[in-house]
Amino acid sequence: MLAPKVPAAPCAAKCTQTTLASWHVMLRVVHHWQTSQPRDFKLDARFFDTNVLVYCTDNQSPAKQTVALGLVEKHSAAVQAVISTQVLIELYNVLVNKQKVPAHLAAELVNQYAVRSMVHRNFTLVQNAIARTLEQRLSIWDAMVAQAANCCSADTLLPEDMSNGVRYGATVVVNPFL
Repeated sequence: MLAPKVPAAPCAAKCTQTTLASWHVMLRVVHHWQTSQPRDFKLDARFFDTNVLVYCTDNQSPAKQTVALGLVEKHSAAVQAVISTQVLIELYNVLVNKQKVPAHLAAELVNQYAVRSMVHRNFTLVQNAIARTLEQRLSIWDAMVAQAANCCSADTLLPEDMSNGVRYGATVVVNPFL
């Protein structure tokens, strides 16, 4: 399988220093994400919620950035990292609208993450997430993430904004930033 092309750095005349620094961090993340081959889901999978990937490029939170980069590097190298299509959509939105990364560069980064093991949305996933919102009083977005993690048999879900230690089926929530 050919490795996806890593996008060139943005033009310095069009981007702020923060954007350029973030871009260099993104390239580091993409390298680790790409260097391990996608694989079938297995029990030691780590499901990455959007905020972990966002912190990889967030120069405003250096401590969380360090943790996030370490997690991506470790679990990508061990071929344990899993994401969902929802995570990619949310990542693109945050990169463009909050971090002010140019849209074409955010799209390139999302495309790079898409080569990894991924849970795709389908109607069954949505139905199960809706049921989870009713049973466990989660937002639909958190329920979709929890359901996707459970769907791929991930033993760990890595979000920032869900209750640490809670189990969703066989998947346990571990807030990596505590």
